[in-house]
Amino acid sequence: MTIEWKWDTPIPAAIRSVIRLAEIASRFESMISFGKNQIYINGKNAAQVVSLFLTLGSEPSLSVIVEGNDAGEAFRSIHNYIDQLVNRPEPTEIYGAPDWAPAGLQLPYHQAI
Repeated sequence: MTIEWKWDTPIPAAIRSVIRLAEIASRFESMISFGKNQIYINGKNAAQVVSLFLTLGSEPSLSVIVEGNDAGEAFRSIHNYIDQLVNRPEPTEIYGAPDWAPAGLQLPYHQAI
């Protein structure tokens, strides 16, 4: 299965969020590529993904191509994460709470762009 999708909205992302995107892509067997204007990079390579996002800056488009047996699941995970970045002015990542904290507590960590 092959899925191609294009976002026409700027994706505000800090370096940590972009690296997380590559980590999400790495969980899947499918080939995952991000790009623009027919130039695509390996979506599982954090250095390439960071370089792409630095090059894009605030340009309003990004394409993703997902090909492979788990393409549907991979695409959903990537789409959900990018949608989260687009809909939140500050990228937020959740870190586990200390051992002594009440069960289920998660601590938000806001990173400046």
